[in-house]
Amino acid sequence: MNLQELRTEIDNLDSELINILSKRFIATRKIGQLKHQQNLEAVDTDRLNSIVENWINQSNEKEVNPELSLQIINTIHRFVVSEHRELKS
Repeated sequence: MNLQELRTEIDNLDSELINILSKRFIATRKIGQLKHQQNLEAVDTDRLNSIVENWINQSNEKEVNPELSLQIINTIHRFVVSEHRELKS
């Protein structure tokens, strides 16, 4: 592969990442609505711990830096919680 082909591959992968993020946020918004209807807290610590552990394990299996993965999931979680808290306002 040449440089341009690799860059095109990266561009396609970036698009896939955005599509996955979109789908994930659609699902988390639905969860936020259910939590709001059921008067549940925005943060479920047990669930978060499980997700983080899963991300670390998968990162290690796929040879992705776990520190990077933690930064990504923590950023996603921060936005999700913010959206959930907005529903309560």
